[in-house]
Amino acid sequence: MPPPFLKMTGIDGKPWSTDAPGSANEALHLSIPLKNLDPTLRFVDVSLSFNTKKSTESCTYIAGRGNELLLDPGSRLRYRFDRSSVLDVRTFLTTLPEQAQILLPSQPDALQYEAALRLLMGLQAQGLNPKLVVFPKIGDEVATGNMRLPGSWNGIPMFQSLLAALRQQQKFHIANDADVAAWLAIRLSSASGLADVLVDSAGLRAALLKAGEIWREQGVLQRLPAAVQQAITWGKTSPAQANLALVNWAEMQMLLLDSPDQNPAALLTGSFWSAIANGAELGVAHVGSLGVESHTHRLMIAQNLPV
Repeated sequence: MPPPFLKMTGIDGKPWSTDAPGSANEALHLSIPLKNLDPTLRFVDVSLSFNTKKSTESCTYIAGRGNELLLDPGSRLRYRFDRSSVLDVRTFLTTLPEQAQILLPSQPDALQYEAALRLLMGLQAQGLNPKLVVFPKIGDEVATGNMRLPGSWNGIPMFQSLLAALRQQQKFHIANDADVAAWLAIRLSSASGLADVLVDSAGLRAALLKAGEIWREQGVLQRLPAAVQQAITWGKTSPAQANLALVNWAEMQMLLLDSPDQNPAALLTGSFWSAIANGAELGVAHVGSLGVESHTHRLMIAQNLPV
């Protein structure tokens, strides 16, 4: 699972905007193994100390500030964590990738679209670049640039139309339910999974169940991730109408978003937006002040990382 992107900011919340010393292509790679952690903690704070090699004379020279650590605003902290430690929505929001994908029903109603749009705008405000993906319906055409078909699937009938589109580098025309099932199988088996956020709908659940029937008929179901069987079971249940819920399937984790008619403004509540504001951004929390004798810069680069 690719690690998420972390936006580097100062304690005041403003992005770091300084010039990196030396070549613009220089990068500092650090590996910090976190060993002997208390298994009951679930989270850990990570801090680093950087030492400069400037002399005290340079630091006190009147012409400029010498002993100063400069960070590229594009700096990234990459980390791996145990997904079983992510048990709530707020924590999940801290683990979203930079280009989080929000999956919409093929024909979203006004409330569903509004819910997804507000979430997208909220995540954009936190420095992410989320994307809306529409579940295809019969008659649609979908781009194939990022699709990868496992070689063992080439001979399966349901994938022949998709395989032809991939070979010709053309868009994939969704002509029937089997094509929808093929698209869904590719999404579920990809490294990024189906999506990061699902906008719940009866149509999505029905499409998932129909795809499950086709997968069984063509011997594909057993080749899909273990999470797919849980997804099919989920498709048979009634929507929870919970507005926000964390879906934990085997090796697949998503935020389930719905917009029940009786509470269309649920996503505007202060608790929801405060959860995003408090949890979706991990960055520099503090840069210690320096005396003329000090050559050490201390900064907390991340707080509450899942472990």
